[in-house]
Amino acid sequence: MTDEQLDRQLRSIGKECFVQYYADVADRNMTDDIIARRIDSDRGVDYSVALSTRVNGIRRIIKAGRGKDALIDCIASDRLPSRIRNRAAELIAQ
Repeated sequence: MTDEQLDRQLRSIGKECFVQYYADVADRNMTDDIIARRIDSDRGVDYSVALSTRVNGIRRIIKAGRGKDALIDCIASDRLPSRIRNRAAELIAQ
């Protein structure tokens, strides 16, 4: 996955969403269905959209080995709330 592809994927998912659900997607015990339903419930995003765009997008980034790069990008974003940037830093430290 190139930097351009990573950037495009993050914009599609939403950086805040990426950080919030990164740990769930990285957890192999969490199914796509469970995560999509959580996104649907938390964010009011239609289940099918949550599954196809967000969960699969986060999974693609992680599978490509670019999860840490994406989290670093989120930390550098001055448009995200500090609690989200702090969470991204915690995820990197784990």
